[in-house]
Amino acid sequence: MVQILIQQAENSTELILIELQGALEYAADKQSLSGERLGFLFFTQNEMPVCVIGQHILDGKMVELDKPLLVMRKRQVDGINNTSYQVECTIKRKLLFHKRSKPIVHYAPKKC
Repeated sequence: MVQILIQQAENSTELILIELQGALEYAADKQSLSGERLGFLFFTQNEMPVCVIGQHILDGKMVELDKPLLVMRKRQVDGINNTSYQVECTIKRKLLFHKRSKPIVHYAPKKC
C-alpha cells in the first residue's frame, strides 16, 4: 500500500477556471500561444464576465463547480518512495463562456 502525504500551502490562493467553447486558431508561423496575450477579460457592473479575443466578444457567467479541483505540486524527498504532494490552491468556481462569440464590427461614418 502506498501512502501519499498531502499538505495545504500556507499562502494558497483561489484560482478560477476559464472554460471556452470551440477552438482557438492562431497564425501558422507561431508554434504555440505560450507567453502571448490571448485577449482581455473584464467584469460588467452586474459582475458578469466578458472576454474579448481578437475581433470577437464573449459573454459568460460565473459557475460553481460540482466538485472542487485541487492544484497540487509533487515533491520528491530523499529517494524514490518518499513522495509527497502539496496543495497549492483549490478551484471552486469557473467562468463559463458557452455561447457563440459575437463579432466586433467597426462602423465608419458615411461620407456625404
